[in-house]
This record gives sequence, structure tokens and C-alpha cells, in this order.
Amino acid sequence: MQEDIKEKQIEITSVVEAEWAKNSKSVFKLEYGRVTVPFQAITLKADQIEIDFGDSQTNILKDEAGNGIFNFEHIYEKAGSYLVTAVASSDQDFGENTLKKRIFVSAGDTPLAAMNVFAEGNPVTLPTASPD
Repeated sequence: MQEDIKEKQIEITSVVEAEWAKNSKSVFKLEYGRVTVPFQAITLKADQIEIDFGDSQTNILKDEAGNGIFNFEHIYEKAGSYLVTAVASSDQDFGENTLKKRIFVSAGDTPLAAMNVFAEGNPVTLPTASPD
């Protein structure tokens, strides 16, 4: 009995893995007109990470230690909602992986709540408003 042999070609566009550290916060409060927000991205097979902090500031970090852990900080000086985007990539053509994280910065004693909304298991993006 002969089996039908079928070939299927798949394309792998990236083997770079990346995620934000599990214990990272998303809500911060300005003190004396500024707040320093710490970030940690954990990667596999990434040599560098390019960050857009959501406030027109960007940065590129190299993995000098070779451990795939990127620790960095950013100073925000205005209250608001910021979408931080980090693209982890490889110099060895392993591809790239994009991380996104929303940061909320409040001013003064204005309370601020952050929540994730899902519909049928999928994240829902809601319009954001700055706490002015």
C-alpha cells in the first residue's frame, strides 16, 4: 500500500522571541513634574532592541552582555497615556518581534485606573483620554 506524500512549504519569518517582564507596572504618578519609568524586556536570539516611548522619544539598545535581558528607563514629564513599542531584532537575520505596552502617567492627586478589556478572548483597544 503506497501512501500519498504531500509536500508543504512553510515560511518562518522570525525566531526572535520577546516579552515584557511579568512584574512590570503600567500606572505611574508624576512627582515634581516628572516620573522615571523602569522597563525590562526579555528576549531570545535578539541582539538589539529599538524603543519608541510613545512621547516622540526613541532609543536603540544593544545586548552587550549577551543574556537577552534589556533593562532601561525613561522619564515622562507630562500626564497621559503612552504606547511604548519595542522591536527586538537580530543582527544574524533571525527576524524581529514587536512588543507593545501602554503606560499611564497621572498628575497630582487625580486618580487613575488602568484595565484590560477583552471580547471573546481578544484584547479590545479603547480610546484613551489624558488626565488633565
